[in-house]
Amino acid sequence: MAQQFDRAVVWGGSQDDNATRIIQDASGNFYVLGSYSGNSDFPMGQLQGYGFQDVYVIKLTEDGSAEWQIGIGGAGTDQASSIAFDENGDILVAGRFQGSIDLDPGTGQSLLNSNPSGALDGFIARYSATNGALLQQFDITSGGTIDIKSMQSAENGDIYIAGQFAQTVDFDFGSGTRQAISNVNSGDAFVGRYTSDLDLIWVNPIGSMTPAIDYFSDVKISPDGGVYVTGLIGGLADIDPGAGQTNLNGAIDAVLIRYDRADGSLDWGFLLGGNSVDLGVSLMLTEEMDIIVTGSMNSSSLDADPGPGVVNINKTGSVATPFVLRYSSSATYINGFAYDASNVSSLNVNRMIPSYGGTIIVLGNFTGSFDVNPGTGTETIQSQGGSTDAFFIQYEPDWSPSRKVQISGAGAENLNDAIVSGIYLYGVAQFENQCFPQSGSSEVVSAVGDGLDAAFMVWNTNPEVLENTPAHNRQLLLYPNPAENFVIISGCTPQEEVVITDITGRTIHPAMTGNKADVSNLANGVYTIHVLRTDGVLSTSKLLIQNK
Repeated sequence: MAQQFDRAVVWGGSQDDNATRIIQDASGNFYVLGSYSGNSDFPMGQLQGYGFQDVYVIKLTEDGSAEWQIGIGGAGTDQASSIAFDENGDILVAGRFQGSIDLDPGTGQSLLNSNPSGALDGFIARYSATNGALLQQFDITSGGTIDIKSMQSAENGDIYIAGQFAQTVDFDFGSGTRQAISNVNSGDAFVGRYTSDLDLIWVNPIGSMTPAIDYFSDVKISPDGGVYVTGLIGGLADIDPGAGQTNLNGAIDAVLIRYDRADGSLDWGFLLGGNSVDLGVSLMLTEEMDIIVTGSMNSSSLDADPGPGVVNINKTGSVATPFVLRYSSSATYINGFAYDASNVSSLNVNRMIPSYGGTIIVLGNFTGSFDVNPGTGTETIQSQGGSTDAFFIQYEPDWSPSRKVQISGAGAENLNDAIVSGIYLYGVAQFENQCFPQSGSSEVVSAVGDGLDAAFMVWNTNPEVLENTPAHNRQLLLYPNPAENFVIISGCTPQEEVVITDITGRTIHPAMTGNKADVSNLANGVYTIHVLRTDGVLSTSKLLIQNK
């Protein structure tokens, strides 16, 4: 089936700007997080630069119109890694700064100073979803350094953060004390759970016993009570925060760990590595509550099976090769692959996102040519003009590709993050000069600045799905999925009956407003949506309720 580029919004200045993360609220609005350098032109006017690199958030409606934009920063290098909603629908922003940062985007000033002075340190701040005003800032500096690489919030307001720390850090950001010292003063990994006001519930500092680099790059919470992290373990490390000991003997290897959401105790964990540097990059939770990890392997081979069996994932080519591996919640290997990197000079997977019908979208960038089909077929894409192109590929659960889009141009392109809402993919990207958002089409998106520009781009990934299609052939598209309080059933008309069943077979008749179903009374778990078509045919689709 075809893909159809729909629209783009671009912002930038004379230096480099980037859009790195995107989230969507219940009303369909988007919040884009990124960085900018110097004075940059945004949709609602120029944002003034504070220093070398600063942080912005912009709120966009579904059609790309801007409602507000804010910039925060200081004289040094400031970076934002994560954005999430709190329990009231306002937004949390996490990142790191150097020296000092003014977290108030308004006329006031709310300074946070790193400790020790001039060091890189972490920040978390809360902003109004209505107008972007600063609501609350948290001082998480304590003498060492904290680099928050990933953050996720639960519907009850709890905040989960993961990343890296160095030297002595007090992880209790309230009135108590929970000190941790990185092993032999190297960078160590951590994951922690906090209340909405950042009171500590539990934290797990994890570090190698010899000088080595350790960090967690991503965290995901699961409705079945798990907290997953991936990243890198550089040496021999005990990943069990309790009285027991579970040592993983890493040699700069990727890692996948599951902790208990309630108390942070270890459920399981294992390494993914071989004879060179391998690292975990991103996680995705499926409708079946499987966990998918993507990363980068420099080793010639790695064993993907954490059990007694052996499943070798082999590297091809001379550059780092992305891998994508799927596991059950009990750490059973299901399937996976590594891309063929024989004909690329670079190939990176940035994120994985869930899409409709249980499909998975992988997005990233590459230079050269590679086969997007990990199976027996061949579907090759080639970067244009010798530069770096971006891509997103939609895969079926067996990793057969169903759709692919290549974003090309004379300069460098990168697709950093995206959300699938209905049949549309809303992505955030970086490019220079001009780009072709769908290779092979005549559509062109032009930069507004002289450096690398940031962009919000929209594609219709399945434009035929609701056009001239008989009722019984219309695919059910659920969004958001996973859902919390509501789900929109695209491909369903008001005249068709909607029923939800849980895993026990219990039947729920949701309150409907058009094709919007109220699921606020459903507990976390996997459900099935049933739609009785006007021609008597029954259509079904899986729905995941989480973050409650």
